[in-house]
Amino acid sequence: MNPEIIPMPPAAQDTCGRKNHGCPEDDRLLEAWVRKVNSRWLVHSGLQHRANAYLDHLAATDHTRLIDSLRIVRELVRTLGPVEDPKPRFYAGLFSLATDEEAKRYLHDHLFTLSLIPVGAHLEHPSSDVPEVCTQVRRLREDIHKCILAVQAAA
Repeated sequence: MNPEIIPMPPAAQDTCGRKNHGCPEDDRLLEAWVRKVNSRWLVHSGLQHRANAYLDHLAATDHTRLIDSLRIVRELVRTLGPVEDPKPRFYAGLFSLATDEEAKRYLHDHLFTLSLIPVGAHLEHPSSDVPEVCTQVRRLREDIHKCILAVQAAA
């Protein structure tokens, strides 16, 4: 075994046998978990601070949408592939229910995340006329849409 490669411990699993990557089942703990994960990641262009500001905004203005967004993050993180980067799913899930105005305010310089969320397709941005980059991006968009529908149907 290569000494430079450190194996990751097996991911925790919920009662259904799905990997939960540490996501709490209890909605009351979910916001704290999302904030903790967000605070630990290295991301570009202040996305970490914008995500916290967006969470603060939702907490102050629309608690129902906050909880739904957190649930979408949880479901998207559960569907991670074994070598998939969790950040796109995490941030796209978090901002998935953003309004046009919120997307413009919090994601104006985060074009990849913006391109993954439903309102992003309607906003003008430099990447709006770029064709689909790959199947993974299309699949991620579809997964996000399915999670939004599932969380809203369960509410």
